[in-house]
Parts: sequence; structure tokens; C-alpha cells
Amino acid sequence: MNHEILEYVKELKKRSELLIKAEFENDEFNYRLSDWDKLIHPKRLIQLCNQIERINNLKPIGYMSVTGVENIHDYGSSTVYEDSENKRNIPVYIQY
Repeated sequence: MNHEILEYVKELKKRSELLIKAEFENDEFNYRLSDWDKLIHPKRLIQLCNQIERINNLKPIGYMSVTGVENIHDYGSSTVYEDSENKRNIPVYIQY
């Protein structure tokens, strides 16, 4: 994942946490924060940042070729190889 995006995500998460802290400490701010229903609430931004960081930390379980991807589409299965090579360079991840 792009390093610049990850840095932005970390900063966004930090700012969202500060907004939540301010929300609990300041009643006036709490009133204004009700307008956030029209936007993304800081808690949702933190969840999004956590998900992006989780995705970035995934490690591939193996690699496949373009032909392998086509075989999944056409036949429903393919072979996944442990190591990447010239033709087998598409990373494969498990989605939970």
C-alpha cells in the first residue's frame, strides 16, 4: 500500500481520537458534534483507519499467474504457489 496513504490514515486516526476526547470534555463541543451526523463521526473514521491498517499488514498466502486467475473464473479452482516467480506474481490473500 502507498506509504503516503498510510501516513494520512495514521494522522486521520490521531485527529479523530482527539476529537472524541474533546467531545467528552466540552459540552458546547458536544452540542456542535451532533451536526456530525451529516458527516462521518470520528469513531467511524477510527474504524476505517483500523481496517486500512489491518489490510496493509496482511501477508499473502501464495502467488498465482494470470492464467490461474482465469481458471478460477472459468473452472472455479486454480493452483496457488508458495513463491513468486516471473509469471506467478499475483499475491493471494485469505479474507476472513
